[in-house]
Amino acid sequence: MIQDTAYEAIELTDTVGRDKDTLINDFGNVTSSVSGQFCEGDEAIAQQINGYVDEFKKQASEMNKEIQENVMLFQNDLQQVIKITEDVDNSLNDVNIFFYITVSISIIIGLLIVGMIIVSIFSAKGISNCCTKFST
Repeated sequence: MIQDTAYEAIELTDTVGRDKDTLINDFGNVTSSVSGQFCEGDEAIAQQINGYVDEFKKQASEMNKEIQENVMLFQNDLQQVIKITEDVDNSLNDVNIFFYITVSISIIIGLLIVGMIIVSIFSAKGISNCCTKFST
């Protein structure tokens, strides 16, 4: 279950990364196609709009770098979680074998103890049968 969740989280971060890249590309396409129509010339408004667009591009680029770094670190952490859970799962399989052997031995010892108690009860009551003759 943990592994499935980690795989889903990795897929989600990949999807977010692809959507982020699409958004940045679309923004670049829009600014390049529209800026020629609205932001030409040396007028104050055109320069102000170009300044805002350039500042936004700069901030988006910086944020893109930080997001990519954090997503990569997050995905690396998720890969480590997957590896750890796989190692724990393999270790638990080894422990299960030991557990089954221990339970089997405990059942055999329990049956022997119950058998000895029954023979002791028969002997105490003076009942003689093959079990009491065998044990004495």
